[in-house]
Amino acid sequence: MMIETSNAAYVSHGVSPESPIQPKRLLILHSYHQGLNWTGAIQAGILESLSASGQRYEIFTEYLDALRFPELSQTGFTGTLTRLQDKYWNRQPDVVLVSDNHAYNFMLANRDRITPGKPLVFCGVNNLKPSDVTGLSNLTGVSEIPSFLETLQLIHRLQPNVIKLLVISDNSITGQANRALIREALQQMREPFTTEYWTDGRIDRAETLLRRQTQDTAVLLAGRQTDTAGNIIQADTATALLAKASPVPIYSSHDAWIGSGALGGKVIDGGSQGRLAGHLAARLLNGESIQQIQTVWESPNQYLFDYAVLQRFGLENANLPTDSIFLNRQPGFFEAYRALALGTGAVIMSLAGMVLILSINIKKRKETEQKYRDLVENANSIILKWGRDGRIIFLNEYGLHFFGYTEAEIIGQPVLGTLVSPFDETGRNLAEIVDDIIKHPGDYASNVNQNLRKNGEQVWVAWSNRTILDKLGNISGVFSVGTDITARKQAEAERERLIVELEAKNAELERFTYTVSHDLKSPLITIKGFLGVLEQDLAGGDTEQARSDMARIGGAADKMKNLLDDLLELSRIGRICNPPVRVPLAELAYEAAELLAGRFQQREVRLDVANNLPAVCGDRSRLLEVMQNLLDNAVKYLGEQPKPVITVGCRQDRGQMVCYVRDNGLGIEPCYHDKVFGLFEQLDPRTEGTGVGLALVKRIIEFHNGRLWVESAGLGQGSTFYFTLPLADSLLEVQTEKYST
Repeated sequence: MMIETSNAAYVSHGVSPESPIQPKRLLILHSYHQGLNWTGAIQAGILESLSASGQRYEIFTEYLDALRFPELSQTGFTGTLTRLQDKYWNRQPDVVLVSDNHAYNFMLANRDRITPGKPLVFCGVNNLKPSDVTGLSNLTGVSEIPSFLETLQLIHRLQPNVIKLLVISDNSITGQANRALIREALQQMREPFTTEYWTDGRIDRAETLLRRQTQDTAVLLAGRQTDTAGNIIQADTATALLAKASPVPIYSSHDAWIGSGALGGKVIDGGSQGRLAGHLAARLLNGESIQQIQTVWESPNQYLFDYAVLQRFGLENANLPTDSIFLNRQPGFFEAYRALALGTGAVIMSLAGMVLILSINIKKRKETEQKYRDLVENANSIILKWGRDGRIIFLNEYGLHFFGYTEAEIIGQPVLGTLVSPFDETGRNLAEIVDDIIKHPGDYASNVNQNLRKNGEQVWVAWSNRTILDKLGNISGVFSVGTDITARKQAEAERERLIVELEAKNAELERFTYTVSHDLKSPLITIKGFLGVLEQDLAGGDTEQARSDMARIGGAADKMKNLLDDLLELSRIGRICNPPVRVPLAELAYEAAELLAGRFQQREVRLDVANNLPAVCGDRSRLLEVMQNLLDNAVKYLGEQPKPVITVGCRQDRGQMVCYVRDNGLGIEPCYHDKVFGLFEQLDPRTEGTGVGLALVKRIIEFHNGRLWVESAGLGQGSTFYFTLPLADSLLEVQTEKYST
């Protein structure tokens, strides 16, 4: 019997907590949090052994919560130390029991400050050896060492064609120790596998790796997995995702990974660890000396398998160890009805005894129902139950809050259209999926899809689904547990966007490198060639020809200088900028034309500047470069136009102000409209310049969050270069903040 009193519990047989006999006190300190399957199994095993001892104990249970708050271990759990000192200094326990490494290390470092002189019992401590406790007194416990050799031998027996072993591990201290143990086990085998160790830890990458495995491979899971943000994923969720991705069986070193997709193996069992440690603690509480109690160095591991996974890979009839335990196994006819036959005989023999048993069972059932009700309502996951008709039967408190509904609003509503959009992102009708889940539940044990909140927000949820059977064995509904992975999906989308952007930049860099090497090589060849000619002309006394040679060399050097100057100017965009100011475009057009006055006069160009040009916001010197390059480009490509005209104007286009520079020159064929903005692109190589001007304009415009494009009907039809820029009055304040960042 266990009676909860604040943070303590009394375990007894036939003695009430109000008994005048002072019970012995046991302090249990777990490394992780209440509700974690592993910790719960250890706690249940401890209480089972204490109950079996027939004595009455006062039990205090504490949790370090190191899995959910790993940063606490870096400070030595100082807050926990103070709290435990305050609670137990004047109310000392008789024995302390710790589970897992964090609690073990914490109590070794602090037991003289919390429970001085009290015996310490440990369990669940990874890979602890006798040499690790040399010199430590008042200590006993249960070793936890994975049975890798037995599991590897099991793989050979079940899958004799397997030649490769993929070990999914992590880079924690425990993960490194486990890999060392696996290597030792492989050395003891007559036919060791070819082994690959995966220690990345990211589950999305592990899933990708698993999808590539072939039938000559087996997988051994021996480490925790994280999401893209580095957060540790709960064992059952991680295993379900890995199992769905893997075409081959996944074997396990711990029981926490079995039941959600892993096949099994000889595993570390939390319940066995707790039962054995609880038995040692009970002996100490009952008066035995710690010197009489030997540490259990043989880890109490056991063979545990998921029968559904065995069936999936056709191994249900394999030669498994006789002491194996199975999860998800449907009982045979005799197993299913033997209890009923014995129960019927018991009813015939003693109706009164049966009534008593039923009464006890009803009480236990109510207690169990309450326990699971509390578990479901307090879970940090979405727990959903829906029927064959696709309507919602139950949604827990966390799920109601997550989706934004009240219970009255959600119960009875169809899943499709309420929590799930009727169509996915590809336009597929998801009504077919809902029907298919009912018909083929095994294909949807785990799935990821977009879901809808009440406010219309789209979120991503990873679901684990189990079918619910009625009394006749027919599917009556589906039980689904969901985890919000929206942040992970957004991070993956951002990663893909950055990859595409990086590939584009790499391609641009490759084109840039090739063009620069080509365009710089040309003047260098000219210089080198004419240096030899110059030497001959000077030796021959031909002064006039020598001057011509030097002019050629100077021209090539000037071409190289202009090219390098343009490249330097292009590289400065985005790195060197002036504070944004209000810039009237008409004023900018006249100033740029003044800088090009010689060209305009030489070609007798008429410049028309519209009087309705707006004022824009930006770096004035950069925007002057834009206008100067656009006007210069228009002059260069006027061709043989007898009456050249260049117009600077603007127009409204779907509510946006679009500015332009138009000429009546040569024009551009439509197939070259995008190419003209490329680096070193010159449609007519005979024209002067380096081919950097329009690339420079495009980069400046885009730096100001604008757009640039060209329109032309073709040769002889002139060209119009359109561009957009942020208007001065509406965006000056925002742009100022951007430039100052």
